Amino acid sequence: MRGLRLTTSHIDGITVLAVGGDLDAVTKPDLAARLAAHFTGPGASLILDLSGVTFLDSSGLGLIADYHARAREAGGMLAVAGADRARTRVLWLTGLADWLPVHDDVETARTAIATISR
Repeated sequence: MRGLRLTTSHIDGITVLAVGGDLDAVTKPDLAARLAAHFTGPGASLILDLSGVTFLDSSGLGLIADYHARAREAGGMLAVAGADRARTRVLWLTGLADWLPVHDDVETARTAIATISR
């Protein structure tokens, strides 16, 4: 069984949460706890780097959608980076990628958040 690896860093005041491994019903609580700890106040923004994800199921997708909505309601943003279509195709199959900010890499996501925040 594969675990979930979570690594937090900061770029220009924006938190980047890198996710590695399988994001599924078993590992979802680990990511949920980290997201809950980040989105505690208004205006919080986060880049969720999925470049290390090897598998993403509907429970992980639901969690991402939930926190994207929470962030927007609080005046912040949750953007996704590094979501390779082969490993995270459920983002596109469900249409979530049509309304969730999905970027090729962390730097592109950072630039987009910085532009919107101005």
